Amino acid sequence: MKHALCLALLAGLAGVANAQVVISKVYGGGGNNGSVWQQDFIELRNNSATPVDISGWSVQYASSAGTFSAGNSVVFPSGTTIAGWGHILVGMAVGAGGTTPLPTPDFIGTAAMSGTSGKVALVNTGTPAPTCTDASVVDLVGYGGANCSETAPTAALSNSSAAVRNTNGCTDTGNNSADFTIATNNNFQPLNSQSPTFVCPGFTDCNNNGVSDAIDISSGTSQDCNQDNVPDECQLSGNDCNNNGTLDSCELTGNDCNNNGVLDFCEIATGQLTDVNANGTPDACEGAVLVICDENATVQPAGVRPGGNGSANVNIEGVNNGNTTNPPPAFASYGGLRWNIANAIAAFDTQFGVGGWEITSAYLSLTQDNAAFTFDGPVDLHHTNNDAQDFTVPGGATPNPNSTFFNFPTDFADRQLVLQYEFVRGTGGPTGDGDGTREAYLLYSLSGSNNSAQTAIGGELNSASGMLTLVLHPGETAQFPGPDGDPFVAATYAGRTNATWGKPRLVMWAQAAGPACDPDVNQDGNVDQDDVSYLINVVGGGDNPTGIDPDFNQDGNVDQDDVAALINTVGGGGCP
Repeated sequence: MKHALCLALLAGLAGVANAQVVISKVYGGGGNNGSVWQQDFIELRNNSATPVDISGWSVQYASSAGTFSAGNSVVFPSGTTIAGWGHILVGMAVGAGGTTPLPTPDFIGTAAMSGTSGKVALVNTGTPAPTCTDASVVDLVGYGGANCSETAPTAALSNSSAAVRNTNGCTDTGNNSADFTIATNNNFQPLNSQSPTFVCPGFTDCNNNGVSDAIDISSGTSQDCNQDNVPDECQLSGNDCNNNGTLDSCELTGNDCNNNGVLDFCEIATGQLTDVNANGTPDACEGAVLVICDENATVQPAGVRPGGNGSANVNIEGVNNGNTTNPPPAFASYGGLRWNIANAIAAFDTQFGVGGWEITSAYLSLTQDNAAFTFDGPVDLHHTNNDAQDFTVPGGATPNPNSTFFNFPTDFADRQLVLQYEFVRGTGGPTGDGDGTREAYLLYSLSGSNNSAQTAIGGELNSASGMLTLVLHPGETAQFPGPDGDPFVAATYAGRTNATWGKPRLVMWAQAAGPACDPDVNQDGNVDQDDVSYLINVVGGGDNPTGIDPDFNQDGNVDQDDVAALINTVGGGGCP
């Protein structure tokens, strides 16, 4: 016999499963008594559909307890490629026994391999691997009493048996003992580069790169964040709503505050959730109260628009839209919105106790539901105390005549402009018509600078009673200063009965009520600039006939910060 059996220490070392090119057969009994094959051999297989360039790689043999060496290596020359699903046969030492020569080996080496125990490595360099676990080792097979292997070595071989990778070379779990079967009685056929090729059973290649999905995942070429054995890139369609290349399901932690399995970002982007303060967190998940309006109306020259459309949509149109040949224009309109304040703030009473809170901010949230005649232009958002104006939507075909477009100046003579914004039709939606586009407008901020209309809104909301009425009207500009507003704008929003898009919402935050403050520091019955002047004098050391506490912001210091806090409060902000 040309090989001696070496007693070796058995050490199981974990290897990399699912390499693209693997060692598929190992035989060290060639040319010995009882063998058919006259030569030892190592067979490689490409378990992918894509050719692999292995120029400069090597196969290396070592005894069961030995180390890899250049003398027992075969280095593949430049230009060496193993075909998709193909094989390479490396013939090693030839013995005096055996009856049959190998099929023509693709490469020849001189290593006299043990017929019972040893180890073979496929290495991506020509340098002997210093250890079995070196990063250069692409695949490793330990057999018999080998001191290293992938997890555990195969059983011992013999002159008439070889280690044959299961499923015709396709099985690769990273465990030599499980992945190889000992083929006995010379019942194994060496395969070279000219042998027929075949596809591994169950081969899947969803990304069409010629490599099995399992290999892509195990090699790190593809991610599998949800561990379902399918490369993530093959599942992105319909499952990557934020288009960042990561499956939504793998990003839910910390990004799904309502625990419904959908990324917050995506629910905000599609209008399913509001984020009126644009901080990336759905309003409802950060303590906001969202309340759909109790009534809304589209008010036209003939009166409040009737039927389902009357409450399902809110239209704001200038006089140039619709029928312009038979004045008055039939479709000119403004929109009315109304909330019952007690219903809107009931959740705050539950959270803080009745009256134990104050509104910190309030927004109006609208969702576009565009029509064919939509036209960009300015819109005026007004607050009014005319909470009795009839916005009733009639059920039949006849409009409600109690409110008409041309009565706007007199119906809302007390109106105050909250803000003017430029309506711009969105570009998203299922047909690119902007349907579902969210808009949000700040109505009141406790810490911000409020105009008189916003101060009035804050006062109404904090009163916890009555109605809040807002009116959206075609914007009045320097070019079109009249009460009819801009004659071209045509904005359409989803109304309170809209079944598809988000309804008009009042979105509010509150905090526990702070200490009461009295901004009328000079006690003349008015809150105005005179109070600021009075406090400036007191802070500067002047007389204080009303006896007010000059530490208006209650920070323990009497300084200019108290003056700044009073200025904010006089301007409509809340107590410091």
